[in-house]
Amino acid sequence: MQLFLRVFVEVDAEGVASIARSLAEVLAPWKPVAANVPVRYPKVDGWWELTFDVVPGSATMFDAIVATVDDGWTHVGWDPDAVDEERSSVWNAASGPPFLAPEVRWAELQLIHPPTA
Repeated sequence: MQLFLRVFVEVDAEGVASIARSLAEVLAPWKPVAANVPVRYPKVDGWWELTFDVVPGSATMFDAIVATVDDGWTHVGWDPDAVDEERSSVWNAASGPPFLAPEVRWAELQLIHPPTA
């Protein structure tokens, strides 16, 4: 299984490298790898998309990342008791604590089977 995390942050162009390093440090227990270079999100001025892969990923890792903040998660069509099932959850900024960093505005976490060649 593979964990894929998309995070949208609100920072200026000068701050994107710093927040990317900060998020990698927060995610360090799960040994993330930056999947792509940060890119501007064209729909919202000032937002950047950062992506991370964790391979191998697991349901335990997925649950641990989700558990870093209680509020703001929407879990999309998966059984939390299933072991080998793909999962997808979306986090939207809420009035409570932020997810990973104060600059994060939206995130999607997926546990997926890696693509086969």
